[in-house]
Amino acid sequence: MFPRMIAWALALCAPAFAPLTFAASAPASAATPAEIAEAEVVKGTTLTIARNGNEVLVSWLLPKADIKQLEIFRNTRDQAPGRGRVAAVRTEPPVYYDTVAEAETTYWYWLKITLKSGQTVNIGPAPTPAAKVWAP
Repeated sequence: MFPRMIAWALALCAPAFAPLTFAASAPASAATPAEIAEAEVVKGTTLTIARNGNEVLVSWLLPKADIKQLEIFRNTRDQAPGRGRVAAVRTEPPVYYDTVAEAETTYWYWLKITLKSGQTVNIGPAPTPAAKVWAP
């Protein structure tokens, strides 16, 4: 039942919102292997935010990479300082449901990806939409 709910929620969100994609430019020829790995993760990651009142659906698509940890952060501003960690999640299933205190407040989300090499990559910020996106 749960996988069907995820598929249903994602299907409803897809037509209403285009995913927010953050892409890196190609690394310079003198880039280190860590810089190349970081650029590949950023280039291949899609972060999508949907909202229904104070319920927020955070979903993502990740490239094939050696990911050690994936964390979700939230803030009431589009700036990383002051953001708080909401959860440490698995890469699959690629969704997280968050409950926020204020239904009318814009929240900003980030994915923090830690690669097995120890390199960290931040994707975001992505804002919560103001309109109702999916039905409970």
